[in-house]
Amino acid sequence: MPLPIWCFLIGIAAGSGPCFATCAPTVVSYVGGLKRGWREGLRASLVFSLARIPAYLLLGVLVAYLGTRLNEATSFHQLQSAVNVLAGALLIIAGALLAILVRPLLGCCKASPRLAPIRDVRLLAVLGFLFGLSPCAPMMAVMARVGIESATVALGAICMVLFGIGTALSPLLLLGAGSGMLSELLARRANVFEVFRRA
Repeated sequence: MPLPIWCFLIGIAAGSGPCFATCAPTVVSYVGGLKRGWREGLRASLVFSLARIPAYLLLGVLVAYLGTRLNEATSFHQLQSAVNVLAGALLIIAGALLAILVRPLLGCCKASPRLAPIRDVRLLAVLGFLFGLSPCAPMMAVMARVGIESATVALGAICMVLFGIGTALSPLLLLGAGSGMLSELLARRANVFEVFRRA
């Protein structure tokens, strides 16, 4: 099977399995707490999923350039560890802002969107990119094969982009839309929605 097709198929499998399990809590929490309706939920989950593709492109260029030596490069593993810490810290900060600050700021003044940027879907784009740089077993397997078999940097980049597109075609899109729909339904009951939002 040609390498690009293999990468795409592994992306689809990973997007319905490990990637879905890893990314779903982030997307569902964000959408459930801040978005209304299935369209907003779908848009938010799509932004998150597509934001991983530039990270995969970058990694594809790196592995194709470095080839099999990439797995021996300790600096690359240190970079991935730093990305994990950064993504985790950003999630904790976002969760704290969502649970504590967003509601009081909403009625405060017109400046509240600037004071609570967590409401902006661009936060999900940043998280998506960071998640794309975070190591997982399927991604490492694809990177290893791409590093070994890519004859050119362009082929490595294309393979990793196809992997990213495959992961974006996942049940995460449906889950995001469903979370937005549930959030819209619960918003009609303020007390129930407040518990849901904080959870």
